[in-house]
Amino acid sequence: MGLFQRLGRWAGVGLWLIVPTVALGLLPASVLDRGPSGDVRPTLFPFALGALDPFLWNCTRNSLVVAAFVSLLSLILGVNLARLVTRRSFWGRPILIALGVAPLVVPPMVGALGLRLLFGPWLETWRSGSVGSWFPWLCWVWVAMSTGVPLVALVTGASLSKLEPGWADAARQVGASRYQAWRKMVWPLVRPSVSHATATVFTLTLLDPGAPLLLGLRRTLAFQTVESLRTAHPFPRAAVLALMSLILAVPLRVLLRWWGGPSVPLAAHPERAHPEWLSWKFAAAAIFALLASVALVWLPIWGVMIAAVRPAWFGLAGTAGRLDGIGLWTFLGNSVVLGLGVVAMQLLMVAGLTANRGSRRRLPRILINWPEVFPPLALGVGALALPWLLGLLATERRASGQGGALVNALHWLEAALEPGMGPGLLMVLAVSTSLQPLLAGALGVKRGGFQPDQYDAARAHGASERRARRVATGLALANSPGVLCLTFCLAATSLAPALLFTRFSGSRTIAVGLVELVDEPGGGTALACRLAMYIIIANVFSLGLALRGRHDSAGQWLRPAS
Repeated sequence: MGLFQRLGRWAGVGLWLIVPTVALGLLPASVLDRGPSGDVRPTLFPFALGALDPFLWNCTRNSLVVAAFVSLLSLILGVNLARLVTRRSFWGRPILIALGVAPLVVPPMVGALGLRLLFGPWLETWRSGSVGSWFPWLCWVWVAMSTGVPLVALVTGASLSKLEPGWADAARQVGASRYQAWRKMVWPLVRPSVSHATATVFTLTLLDPGAPLLLGLRRTLAFQTVESLRTAHPFPRAAVLALMSLILAVPLRVLLRWWGGPSVPLAAHPERAHPEWLSWKFAAAAIFALLASVALVWLPIWGVMIAAVRPAWFGLAGTAGRLDGIGLWTFLGNSVVLGLGVVAMQLLMVAGLTANRGSRRRLPRILINWPEVFPPLALGVGALALPWLLGLLATERRASGQGGALVNALHWLEAALEPGMGPGLLMVLAVSTSLQPLLAGALGVKRGGFQPDQYDAARAHGASERRARRVATGLALANSPGVLCLTFCLAATSLAPALLFTRFSGSRTIAVGLVELVDEPGGGTALACRLAMYIIIANVFSLGLALRGRHDSAGQWLRPAS
C-alpha cells in the first residue's frame, strides 16, 4: 500500500471523528452568551424566553402537527402502495413505480414553488377565516408527502421482497384470511424498517425550511430558525430553536423504533415470488389509484417545468437575457464546488472504513448512523455555531490573561471557518454530514457484514482481494459512479443546511438562489422556475444512474433530498 493511500485512509478515520463536532456545538451555543461588558457567561435566559413565549409555542405546535400528520399519512399510504406494487402485477407497473420514486430526489422547495404558481391567490395567509388561512399548511403537507410516501413505500417494498413467499401461503392454507396472514406473518417482519422510515420522514419534515419559506409560513420552527440566523446576533437563540427540534424529534424516533421492534434479519436472496395478476376490475382500480397519486405528486413539478419554458402561461415576465444578470454562473459554480467537496469528503470517509482490510467493524456504528437523528437545518446551526464558540473561547482566554499563541490560533481558526464569499470548509462539512445517512445506507446494504459467497464470486471473476472485499462489505456500492453522481447532485442542490452559510450573494448556490429570486419583482419567479428546472433534471438523471441495476435494494440506502 502506498504512502498516499495510507494517508487518505487515516484522514478518513479522522473525518469520522471530527464530523460529530457539527452537532456537539449546539448545546454550548445555547447556554453561552456575552455579557454587557463583553465577558463570556453561561445563561439559561434564552431557554426561559422560549418557554414563556406563546408565539414560539405556536410555531412548535404547528411544526409538530404537520410533521406528525405527514408521517402518519406516509406510513399508511406508503405501506399499502408497496403491498400493491410488490405482490400484484398489472399493466404499466414499472412506469408508475419509476414516476412515483423520482420525486424522492426533488427538493421540497421545488414542489412548494409549483404549488405557489398554481394556487397563488389562495396562499395569502393574511385572509383569516377563508381558505387562505389553512390552504398553505395543506400545501406543505402535499409537498412533504411527495417525498415521505415514496420513502416509506421503497423501504416497505425492499423488506417485502426479502420475505419467503411460502410463509403467507402456508398461513392461507391452514385457514387464515389474507388480512390475518398479513397481520400475523408479514407485518411483524417489515414493521421495524417501516418505523425507521417513518421516523426519517418526521425528522426531515419537522425542520424543513423550503416549503415554509416559499409558502410564507412564518409560524414554524424552520422559518423562525432561518430568521434568527439572519440577524446580527443569531446565537444563542438559533441554537435554542435547533435544540427544541431535537427535543421533539428524538423522543418520537425512540417511540417509533420501540413500536417497530428489533430488526429481524431477512434472507438476502430469497426465493422470488411471481406477482399475482389482478382481475381487470382490481387492476383498473389499482392503476387509477397509482395514477392519481403520481398525478398529485407531479402536478407542482410539471407546473414549475412549464413555467420555466412558457412563463407567459402563468402571467410571468420572460427570462430572456436575464439569466446572466442574476449571477447564474456564480450559482452554478458554487454548487459544483460544494458538490465536489462533499463527494471528496465522503470518499475519504469511505477510505477510512477500509483501513482494516475493508471491514466496517473498525468504527462504532453510532459514528456512521448518528446524523439521521438530526434535521439537516439543525446540523447547519451546529456547524455555524463552531466559529462563534471559538471566538467566545478566545475572548475568555484573553480576559483571563492567557493570551499569546493560543488566542491567535483560535482567532485564525474562527476566521477560517467563518462563511465567506464562496462555499467554505464549514459549509462542505455541514452538507456532507446531512448526506451521511445516504452513505450509511449504501454501506448498510450489506448490513449482515462480510458476505463470503460474494467474495468468492468476485475472486472467481478475476477481482483482486481488495476489490472482492469491497464488494462483499458494501463499500463498492458507496464508491460506485452512480451513487457518487447522486451524492454530488443532492449536495449541489441542497437547501438545508446550505441556506445558513450564504450571507453574501457571491456564496449562494443554485438552491439558495432559487429561494432568494422568488420574491424579486420583474421576473424573479420565472428565473426561479428556470433554476428549479435545472435542479429537477440533474437530480432525476443522477437517480437513474444510481438505480441502474440496483433498484431492488434502493429502499435500503436511498434518502430524500432536503
